[in-house]
Amino acid sequence: MPQQLRGNKIPALLVGIIIFCGLFVPPAAGSVTAHRITSSQDYLTGYYSDGQINDYILENDLVAVVISDIDHVQYNANTGGNIIDAGASSARIDALGNLYTYFDNDWPRQAEYGSIAVIDDGSSGGPAVLRVLGVDSDNPSLTVVTDYSLAEGDAYVTLTTTVTNAGGSTYNNFELGDAFHWGGCHLFIPGYGFITSGNTTEAWLAGTDEEVSYGYTEPSVTLWGPNGSYWSDINVVSEHLGPGEEATYSRRFVVGGNDIASVASIAHEILEIPVGTVQCYAEDAAYGTPLPGAVIDVFDDQDVIYLQMEASLSGNAMATLPEGNWHLLASRDGYESDDAWLTISAGESYNVHFYLDSGGGPEIPAIGDTLTVIQRPLLNIPSIVVPGDTLEISCDAVPETSDWEAALLHGGTWIPLTVTASSFDQDTGWWSLSALIPHGAVYELYDLEVTAAGGIYDVTRNAVKLIPALKDDYYFVHVTDTHLPTTLYYYESGADTDTSEIVDFREVIEDIKIINPEFVLMTGDLINEGELEDFLYGRYYTRGQRLLAEFQSPVYLTAGNHDVGGWDATPPSAGTARRDWWRFFGWSRLNDPPPGAPWYTQNYSFDYGPVHYIGMEAYDNYDMWRSGIYGATSFTTGQLQWLSDDLTEAAGSSARVLFYHYDFANQIQLGSLGIEMGLWGHIHRDDGDIGVQPYDLSTNNVCDGERSFRLIRVSQGVLSPRPTISAGNFGESLTVQYQPANDGTHNEVVAEITNNYSEQFEHAQLRFIMPNGPAQAEVIGGVLFQVDPQDSVAVYYVNVDIMPNSFQTVTLSLSSSDAPGPGASRYQYSLSQNHPNPFHPRTSFKYSLPDQEGIRLSVYDLSGREIVRLVDRIVDGGEHVVVWDGRDRQGRPAADGIYFARLKSKDRTLSRKMILSR
Repeated sequence: MPQQLRGNKIPALLVGIIIFCGLFVPPAAGSVTAHRITSSQDYLTGYYSDGQINDYILENDLVAVVISDIDHVQYNANTGGNIIDAGASSARIDALGNLYTYFDNDWPRQAEYGSIAVIDDGSSGGPAVLRVLGVDSDNPSLTVVTDYSLAEGDAYVTLTTTVTNAGGSTYNNFELGDAFHWGGCHLFIPGYGFITSGNTTEAWLAGTDEEVSYGYTEPSVTLWGPNGSYWSDINVVSEHLGPGEEATYSRRFVVGGNDIASVASIAHEILEIPVGTVQCYAEDAAYGTPLPGAVIDVFDDQDVIYLQMEASLSGNAMATLPEGNWHLLASRDGYESDDAWLTISAGESYNVHFYLDSGGGPEIPAIGDTLTVIQRPLLNIPSIVVPGDTLEISCDAVPETSDWEAALLHGGTWIPLTVTASSFDQDTGWWSLSALIPHGAVYELYDLEVTAAGGIYDVTRNAVKLIPALKDDYYFVHVTDTHLPTTLYYYESGADTDTSEIVDFREVIEDIKIINPEFVLMTGDLINEGELEDFLYGRYYTRGQRLLAEFQSPVYLTAGNHDVGGWDATPPSAGTARRDWWRFFGWSRLNDPPPGAPWYTQNYSFDYGPVHYIGMEAYDNYDMWRSGIYGATSFTTGQLQWLSDDLTEAAGSSARVLFYHYDFANQIQLGSLGIEMGLWGHIHRDDGDIGVQPYDLSTNNVCDGERSFRLIRVSQGVLSPRPTISAGNFGESLTVQYQPANDGTHNEVVAEITNNYSEQFEHAQLRFIMPNGPAQAEVIGGVLFQVDPQDSVAVYYVNVDIMPNSFQTVTLSLSSSDAPGPGASRYQYSLSQNHPNPFHPRTSFKYSLPDQEGIRLSVYDLSGREIVRLVDRIVDGGEHVVVWDGRDRQGRPAADGIYFARLKSKDRTLSRKMILSR
């Protein structure tokens, strides 16, 4: 047996080695078949499974692959005749969109097939073969024949395509390949990792949804082409096609297991790459139990990602690796990472044992940011300010608190605010702070930090949006009913793992980022079950909060019945849902309201220019908690009185917008209240007339694949609602692709915008990541708004007027750059002294790396105990800044004293001494 290597404990030279003796033994090969689907029993399962009667299937004991009938058109293909489903024959789970023939590196140019037939059903003893016949979509004189072939014992389908030039034209450098719609899979490319865009060159590529994985490769060729978040356009060969000439190319479509390593091992075999075998085991260091789901990233000797393994239920993971030096890094949420280095020789086997430390207890998913000191502004009730404004801050602290300070945070930028006033209100129980917004800061969405004497420290995410001026003409967005993370109830099968609604919400968020509204109004049912934060460690509120933090515009949120109504069928006690809402979104004083704020529900309002916006909690009190206070449904008498008072104070506004989840008891009469617009949800469909005022409008839901939202335009205080629109089944409604990659390494980047909405987005904004340094910027197709220098890169904000149903480009060019050329990095390996020093409550470190590499930056006390780990990942070459907030890994304030910051890479360590003095 090979000697075990414990990660990060035993040098690579001590790793036991034996000759590979068949760890990758496939299941015994049996029959192979190709036939037309006549029964639903042949269907694969999974969200993206699309097979239907009259499609075709290739199957052996390892894999099942569905090729669509000619009339069954999927996603971006023009016809059927393409691979649409694929999975292991045992599990039959599909996560693929589709794979279709693609020509001349010119999407959507492709083969349009007109017929499909079984050439060999597998009974001959040879491979089973399906053949499709067609023509080039751009020039029908190019005929196309593609064979799909599956042999016994193969975990891949061989595609062989012949293109014949039956016309009189000549085609030089005619590129032949395939296009992927990755469906539910995350694209992975060796050398790049889980990328979302950019041109790549590679020997193989893969995608995984952690239940099934897919690969694509071919011996003796190099694949190339662009990639997006859910697609790849892959070129295999480039050929000369004169009149009467033909070109044939082959490629292998691989079906693997639950991780990238399973696909890579098959690709290594296809490519005939000499490999060794690595068997890994991930274990909880405290309890000696396996850690299923632990991820093991594999990096080459330049610390460039090559593949990823995922531990099974037994804690095991396996991969084959080419000869050379490799760095393995094991990690899992809630645990410290562990790593090992290996030198691989062909035909040999290695065991690596990783011990991951959770701090001595069982893993519990980390909880999100619960409210402590700051009560407003918040992530869900932000403030929009301009330079010179006074930011009003509400805080919960004892009356004796003193020495209040506030700051804005964005990335590595810390902007102290001048607190001009602070007072404690005995009637409300809150402190009120006034802080002056400075001039000269980047216009962005900032975190808010507040500190005070006695160790008080709090930060709330995305709480303050700084803009240059309030606009007379703008738009905002209405979103409702996301039901995160799944519409399955806790007792239903798959509820603990399904994240379908997170996917839906993210597609909407991505479009809204481009559209760039002034703000977003979100009217409840953020999550599906409000009692599943702590119960079963579902962390529903935590996950919802993290999704909201992904917006780049301020989000105003109100509660709905799924958020706070509770469920009799769920074990947690009545009132749990509402109390958890208070923990994350405010406010704990609603449990026992003070005389100066006597309301039991969360209602608030804000102004943007002459328009007054009012958000109200709405619910069905399913668990009948405190029914004497909350009744069976909203709205309570206290809520309606609050609304009346608020409207009276806003009498001078040109328009009033009320947003809430649903009027369960038919209590809101917009006309009699003098409200020009009501926005709501709950019914999961559109309702109301956008042509009749007052506008009483329901917007369709985000969940269940609808991905809907509504744009409302405002001009000089006049409201103009627009029809509901959808981000599309696969996020295709509004896309931006950057050529080359938008990663801070190029002096010219082109953004290709495809808008399939019938809506103009005149306030859209793109963010170009460019090299940082002295440069003259030129923008074509947009207007440069601002530049935000950040370490080695700079973010260029470009405003764009996106036309409806359009394709347009925006080009950003820099005339000069400080970005280093190949082999000429201007950065040295260094760790600067922290500043300020001594410090309280926070300090920052600046470090630089000559090249990309894996590093760890931690803070240690005098005894050598690690207090907190600030960075533990692969970092790009260049200069970087990291901030320590003076807290340990559990978020507790560290004691006064001497600490050391230690920067460690594979072969270097630097340290700096610092003093924390409160």
